Amino acid sequence: GELSKMRAAVINREALAGVAKKLELGSYLKISAELSHLLENSKLLCNIIESVVGAVFCDSGYDKAFEVVRSLVV
Repeated sequence: GELSKMRAAVINREALAGVAKKLELGSYLKISAELSHLLENSKLLCNIIESVVGAVFCDSGYDKAFEVVRSLVV
């Protein structure tokens, strides 16, 4: 049901990369012009999303992190 859909969205690299692109999270990375092509790398973009959620979890706990995940993938 609902949880299965959420889980599928959370573990889908392309979906998470799309979220990172939509939020323009790559613009917050400080990288050289020679490496700017990496901002199209779906693995890197997924790592950015994971880092953001991890930071929210460390700062505000599970409930807030869950809210962020739910708002990003639903």
